[in-house]
Amino acid sequence: MTVERAAKNVGWVFGAYVIRRLARFGYMATFAHVLQPYGFGSYIFLLSLVDTVTGISGLGLNLFLTRHLNRDRTDAAGFAGRCFSLNLTSAALFTAGFLAVAPFTGYAPDVRIGMVLIGLTIVPLSLIGLTQALGAAYERLRLFAVLENATPLVEAAAGLALLLTGFGLVSLCALHLVLWWAYGIVFFVLARRRILPFRVVFDRGAWMTYLRESWKIWAFTAQSILYVNAGVIVLSLLAGNANVGYFAVAAIFVEVVRYGATSFGWAVFPYMVRAWERDPEELRGFAESCVRIAAAVSVPVGIAGFLLSGPAMALVFGEQYAASVRVLQILSWMVFPLMFDQILPQVCFAAGRSLAPVAGQAIMNTARVALSVALVAWLAERPAEGLAWALVTTGLACFVVYTGLIRRYICGFAPGGAIARTALAAMAPAALLFVLDGRVNVILLTLTTWATFAAGACVFRVFTAREVEIVRRAVTAFRTRREA
Repeated sequence: MTVERAAKNVGWVFGAYVIRRLARFGYMATFAHVLQPYGFGSYIFLLSLVDTVTGISGLGLNLFLTRHLNRDRTDAAGFAGRCFSLNLTSAALFTAGFLAVAPFTGYAPDVRIGMVLIGLTIVPLSLIGLTQALGAAYERLRLFAVLENATPLVEAAAGLALLLTGFGLVSLCALHLVLWWAYGIVFFVLARRRILPFRVVFDRGAWMTYLRESWKIWAFTAQSILYVNAGVIVLSLLAGNANVGYFAVAAIFVEVVRYGATSFGWAVFPYMVRAWERDPEELRGFAESCVRIAAAVSVPVGIAGFLLSGPAMALVFGEQYAASVRVLQILSWMVFPLMFDQILPQVCFAAGRSLAPVAGQAIMNTARVALSVALVAWLAERPAEGLAWALVTTGLACFVVYTGLIRRYICGFAPGGAIARTALAAMAPAALLFVLDGRVNVILLTLTTWATFAAGACVFRVFTAREVEIVRRAVTAFRTRREA
């Protein structure tokens, strides 16, 4: 995969996810208004549960499939068919376990009913994830990008129609059940017809071979999902779903960044695999360039999030979610770890060092859960803020842990220079924030800090010739494709 193809792959996935999340932001904001903090918190809690179980049920096959097909496409159809059969079997077993536990969780009746309905979506969601992994392996993500841009519009229209006609939480869960099964079937059929004409084959002998290779990826994936969703589950158990609602409306603003970063990491992963096969130094250079770009993007996004938290929350959610303003200000600094979290683990997997991210994620998950419990309990009157501080703190620590693992087991990865230069470029904007916050219009202050950071990025040479060349090639590649 050339830099141009990698850039186009990133462009399709990144554009699709950002557009999808912007659309989702709109209808989730409406859902929050209609359902009120408790109802919306219950809805987010159910989505977090199914996301956690779906990620664990995937057995790490998504990354395993993409990595294998980028190294060897001998009997690609047979390999994909056996992966899909293992994925479907695992998802069905996890669904059965989820449905057996759901009625006895002790939540309100509507939440328990919603838990049963949402549990039936584990199979189609697993199917969607594996078809996208197949698209990434063959660099055919454009197909899924177009489909994923259409799905939020359907969810928004149907969901709003249900809520505005008097239906509630259970109806939304039933809607997800119908739509996600439809999406899963469509994605599966298109993957077989447009990418690889495989046939689902149940081969238990092959399954055991795959699991012996993929278990490290599965362990990392399961921990990554817990890393994202454990905080919401802890908050629900310790402080109730109303506080989950206050936290969730703030997290909605950060979701666009998180999914954009996820799409970036997924799209460049095939390039990382091939770079490692050619020369480890090539992977090291590409990873350091990704860190430079991520750091430079994070500063203006974090500044804007911090400054515009109050006006944005008042405009979108009104006074009923005033308690979420401070939560959003804290979560604005999650931009930094969110970007790095989607780059550094991919470096480990591309180099075949699957155990390194498993160890790193185990350390961080333990710290995140412990710190979440401690801060939610300590800030008993403001538990959502306690969770936000726990996420930011452990997220920043995660960058340090992964950097050490890569340097120790893979290559001489050295992002310190890029981070230091970005920090120097951010000093002037930080000083402006400290001096002018609350004294001038927030829009003017945001634009001023952005301009100051851009000037600092030039002065301290945040970008090297390599990043400039990547951008130049990407622009050339897109222009050539359009003219053709």
